[in-house]
Amino acid sequence: AYVSRDKNGALVPVDIDNSFYNDIFILEGIASSHKYGIKTQELNDPDFSDYWVLNTSKYPVILKSHSGDTPTTVIMGNSLSFIKTKKLQDYTMSDIYFQYGNQTESITTITKK
Repeated sequence: AYVSRDKNGALVPVDIDNSFYNDIFILEGIASSHKYGIKTQELNDPDFSDYWVLNTSKYPVILKSHSGDTPTTVIMGNSLSFIKTKKLQDYTMSDIYFQYGNQTESITTITKK
């Protein structure tokens, strides 16, 4: 999944003309894969319910969720952050979103065709 920004770092819907950069990505590794990852809940290490957020922009962003299942986390610019959750995240349910200033934007999921 990802979120787009414009050249000034503002969060924008992916389908508008000034969506130049897909700068924020939700990633899963082998251990944190929701399909193939570690199925036991780990206290500190990645498991199937966890994920990573890569912010390739120079601007920070705040990760949030409507349900509270994902902890509110500041993701600094040019950084990778490990997000530990206790519940498997369904990226297609519009629960996870990002905030920058007073703007919010839901994630865009990437699905196999």
